[in-house]
Amino acid sequence: MNADARNMFGIMLVAALAFLLALAARLGLVENESLLVACSGLSDTACDTAIVAREAVVQSFVGGHLGWIAMLAAGIGLIAHWRPAAWSAWVLGIAGMVLYNVEPASAAALLALLLLARRPSARRLHQAQH
Repeated sequence: MNADARNMFGIMLVAALAFLLALAARLGLVENESLLVACSGLSDTACDTAIVAREAVVQSFVGGHLGWIAMLAAGIGLIAHWRPAAWSAWVLGIAGMVLYNVEPASAAALLALLLLARRPSARRLHQAQH
């Protein structure tokens, strides 16, 4: 497997993991009404943890914050040529699309994918070696 194929495999693997985690949060915490019914009026540690986790997930996408953070990371990746920012935008963009922030998150994910899929320039490769 050549370097380009390994890079694309890594990008797709991370996408699948981000998608599955975001989908689990959406279905298991946000849209799970039985969780709220089961935990209403209880002072159980497991219920308290689940409700706090649910609120954290809900707050991450209220007002589009998750998608805009992904856009910020994609912008940093584009301007600074910093791959960790592009990876962050990729993961946050996918999570944002699953968690109700479709518009900004999809733009961030697309930009991140373009940044991650491109080959480094000869100048950047030379700088990395020295």
